[in-house]
Amino acid sequence: MSQNIKEIKKRDLLLTLYDRVIDDLSNVSFEADVKEDQVEYYDDLGNSPDENGFVTVRVQSGPYIMEDEGLDIEFLNYVRIDDLPSGELSKSQIEDWFNEGVGSFCYSCTALYMGGHGSEQEPLYMQVDRLNYKLEELNSEWSDEKFHIDDESLSSFRDEVLGF
Repeated sequence: MSQNIKEIKKRDLLLTLYDRVIDDLSNVSFEADVKEDQVEYYDDLGNSPDENGFVTVRVQSGPYIMEDEGLDIEFLNYVRIDDLPSGELSKSQIEDWFNEGVGSFCYSCTALYMGGHGSEQEPLYMQVDRLNYKLEELNSEWSDEKFHIDDESLSSFRDEVLGF
């Protein structure tokens, strides 16, 4: 490893990325059109009903996403740290790698959300926007143009991510 190139440990990168993605996903919401009598269950955006009796509301979907008990395992299925090469990599190579995985993970969170309550539930299509990050957004010390990535495998720190 070159003397002036900083090292990023795969463990640190994955744990930092996981914490940031989960935190951001816990706060996501989406807009949807619901029947006027269902508005009380959502964040009303103050719209008048359209000619079909639908009102646009904001649905807080973060809590719904966080209910998935397998969310951490799903994250690891898409953000496969063992696929990140070891050695010297450019900042853009690292960002491209993790943003591809995070984007696919976000897409996997897209689901049919059952809104409303009781027999009045309406199916809503919940789409999660793709999250993208820069290295320095994850850690202010990761602002260089090149880094050395260690060769540690996920198996040595998997439990730290999964929390068991």
